[in-house]
Amino acid sequence: MIRYLGGLIYIIALFIIADLSVGYVLNDSVAYICKDPVLHHKYCPGSTRTYNMVEEDGGNTFESYWNQSSIQVQHINEKNSTTNFENYDHILISDSFGAQRQVAYEDSMSAIMNAQEINTVQVGAGSWNFLSYHNFILSEQFKPGATIHILLMANDFYSRYGGSIRNYYRFSEIKEGIIRWPNREETTRDTFKRFLSNFSFVYQNFALKQSKSNIADGTHTNTFIDVDSNVTSADCKALKNNKGKLLPLAESLLMHAYSKNCYDNNLLENIEISQTLLQNIEKYSKDNNVNIMWYFMPNGTFAEDEVPFFKAAYGLHAKSKITSLGISKELARALGKDLPNFETSFTKYKHENPNDILYYPYDGHLNARGSRIAALAIIRRINEQNKSK
Repeated sequence: MIRYLGGLIYIIALFIIADLSVGYVLNDSVAYICKDPVLHHKYCPGSTRTYNMVEEDGGNTFESYWNQSSIQVQHINEKNSTTNFENYDHILISDSFGAQRQVAYEDSMSAIMNAQEINTVQVGAGSWNFLSYHNFILSEQFKPGATIHILLMANDFYSRYGGSIRNYYRFSEIKEGIIRWPNREETTRDTFKRFLSNFSFVYQNFALKQSKSNIADGTHTNTFIDVDSNVTSADCKALKNNKGKLLPLAESLLMHAYSKNCYDNNLLENIEISQTLLQNIEKYSKDNNVNIMWYFMPNGTFAEDEVPFFKAAYGLHAKSKITSLGISKELARALGKDLPNFETSFTKYKHENPNDILYYPYDGHLNARGSRIAALAIIRRINEQNKSK
């Protein structure tokens, strides 16, 4: 009996090891992210994503569904549907801050806009940047007179961020006037990996969540500095004083906070590429009679009580405040566009409601409250534009 029990334990142990190996090798995104030579990647048509928030973020579970056009839908029985973008008056394009798998469907920006009878579809995927937005717009058709709302994300311009504009651009090529990634075609191997990911039960339900909790505890990081850079300064003092002490992303955050004098060549290259992308989109806009409205989406480092675990991972004190107004102002100047920064709306709300948080402490994305504030800012701008006509 003991021998059989020992054999059973051995088999179970082998299963768990194999399962964890599959999970860690494939990673969590394999099941729902597909490669795409035009968009770089997208949510797989007809896919489902179950997202388990860690305890620090409330511990809720959100299930998201995407249809055959890789657009998020509210109900599972809509996964076989397709989206005709010519049916919409407003198209909202963003990265994971717009894809919003961390909130219920009814709390997404597009759902809030639709609830106010603003006919909107939300487009995007985690780790999209300006290049993906550009290619999506140039490869689709929209209703004449429609408005495309482009949410430029702070991360896109980070000097040393793997998903920055320049890093995506350097692995691309120009084909038929569109920036493409020839090595991003889906393969049989990708399909097989996606199939295997569905069987990684232990990894999906325990190991991933537990590893996130460990990171959230801050056990693997050190806090280096406490910085309050809510003014744009030309001397770059905080950046210079802490050079080499901070992780790369923290250095990028500090660069964003100050004037152009503090920017390195990588950040400037991101801006330069953006100027070309904007010119292409503006031409498309005129040729196809669609309107473009631009916005800047900050991460949660602007407020002292937001995303403390992310700040700790960057090497910043949890109460640090790093504004993104410096980089958004420089972008607005370089692009020649009105570029309202959601940080202004968020800061105003925080002053009036200091105990409310707008971003998840660990996950770092907007929570339902933050999503609503962003949506209402977009709605106000639409209403102002309509009044001026």
